[in-house]
This record gives sequence, structure tokens and C-alpha cells, in this order.
Amino acid sequence: PPDVSYLLNPQNACYQACSTLAGLQHTTTRFAIKFRSDEYYTELGGVLERLHRDPFRILSGSVYFRRDAQHKFHCGDHIIAGDRQILTRGFRRVLTTCETMLPITAGNLQPLPEQLITRGLLLAKGEQPLLANSRELMMRHFAPLSLQMFGKFSCRLHVHKKGQVSRDYIYEDDRNKINSTGKC
Repeated sequence: PPDVSYLLNPQNACYQACSTLAGLQHTTTRFAIKFRSDEYYTELGGVLERLHRDPFRILSGSVYFRRDAQHKFHCGDHIIAGDRQILTRGFRRVLTTCETMLPITAGNLQPLPEQLITRGLLLAKGEQPLLANSRELMMRHFAPLSLQMFGKFSCRLHVHKKGQVSRDYIYEDDRNKINSTGKC
């Protein structure tokens, strides 16, 4: 991974862009599905069916997908599926943004990684992501997917025990373990 000490890297967005690009560079299929490495799903048939039905839309998991009134240009980044070439161009733009923008030190001015990804994907599709057209662009180009369509779900859970953090996977299909922030 690159040295990110001088890069814009909110919540490791630069690392996410690098690892996603590395995976996409080894992919030869028309479509690609990107997951977080600490999550596991057993069923992808519904996603693949949806991609074939609507090949130009970016499908995103509902975890962290936000309404326009909450956050502009905010798809979920736990699961992203779509045309491989668009995803590749989009994540390349995210990486370029991280490498060329200076880190923002003021509190709430830091862009969220989901927003960097959404904007990168829209630019890859030839759109100009302006605040005035955010709702229209999100509705035209993105679709949130319910976790229910991914079969059984497991997630690496961070449990604090006496000053240590242990990481164990949840192997039951209990989506109630995801709290309101979208974290396991």
C-alpha cells in the first residue's frame, strides 16, 4: 500500500481504492462485485441477475447508502457491483483524488469515502456531480440493494476485551448485529 501520510485518505479511502483497483485489474468479466474484506455473503445470484437486467447502473449495498437529504453523493461502499470498466475508471479517479487533494484538517469538511467513490463513479460515467443535480444522478445511476438478497451474512466483529480487541466472525444470519452506523 502507498504511504498515505501526505494524501487525502478519509477512513482509508486511498487504501480501499488501491485494493479495489488491484482486484479489478485481475478481472476479465463484464461485471465485477466488490465487497469489504471483512464481510462474507453466500448468494450473489440476485445481484448478477440485476446487473444483466440493468447493466449500466451501479448497484450498492444498503449499508451506509444515504438519502440525498442526509449526505449528497453517498452510495454504500460495503458492496459495489457494476460494469467492470466503469468501476475501474471510477476507482482510478478516487485514487487520483486522494493523491492530488491535500488532506483537510478541519472537522466536518473532510469528504467521506463513500462520497469520493460515488463522485469517482459518476465521473467515470461521464457525469458532472454537482450538488444541484445530486438526487437526479443518484436515482439514475445507483440502486441500493437490501442485504436480504445476499443470502447468509457474516461479518468480522470487533469485540473489546480488557484493553484488547479480538476479531471474530458472526456466522449467523443476524443483521440486527449491524448497528445504526452500519458497522458490525
